[in-house]
Amino acid sequence: MSVDHRSSRSPDDRLSSCEFHLLALWEARQRASAQPERYKQIAAELRVLICRHGRNKPLLLDLMKEFGVEGRVVPKERRVLMTGWRDDPEYLQAYSGLSNPPALATDLVRELHSAMPPGPPVMFDDYLDRGCAIGNEHGEYSYKELILAVSQQIGSGHEDATVERLLATLGGTSWTSRPEFLGPLLDVAQHCLGLGASLFQHLASIERYAPRYLSIRKDATHWHVSYPGAGDA
Repeated sequence: MSVDHRSSRSPDDRLSSCEFHLLALWEARQRASAQPERYKQIAAELRVLICRHGRNKPLLLDLMKEFGVEGRVVPKERRVLMTGWRDDPEYLQAYSGLSNPPALATDLVRELHSAMPPGPPVMFDDYLDRGCAIGNEHGEYSYKELILAVSQQIGSGHEDATVERLLATLGGTSWTSRPEFLGPLLDVAQHCLGLGASLFQHLASIERYAPRYLSIRKDATHWHVSYPGAGDA
């Protein structure tokens, strides 16, 4: 049976779904230290919430745009590494001073950043599309590419018989240990959860939506949103 027509969903319905997906992401991230295979669920939720790919629209990012909430990423290290960084003159200069560069891009960057000035915050879209999540001699993934690679090859929705070589070398075929790509997935998940809290904080401040799963309170000047068992965002 073919279906030719699709019905529009109300903003409240999409907000409710977004809140639940954020809750699922929060719970998966909380359990990942004891259950590394939670990366499957984390990647699947991130794909729904923040990845624009083909016909897939990012639920959280579209709602943020709809309600005028801006998202920026403040680097937890000294700057946000972008894909193609090996051609950046600043990085090349810092790289030339390393006597024994690490093979894994994320380890290498920590050493490079210690010798470089701090970088500015970046818009979340740029961080997602061009931020270098992880890489090695076989290539590198942006955060969006990593989310899609995991979710579409070894994630909750797909379990392929073969995987990309880069993904395999980063732990994509090891089921008994913590894969190297889990750290970057946890990082982008934390940013995503922060953006989600910002959205629902804004909605609470304009009395637009009352969360069902997230905790919300107001002090003398601000609204605060938090996930179960966490402090205020």
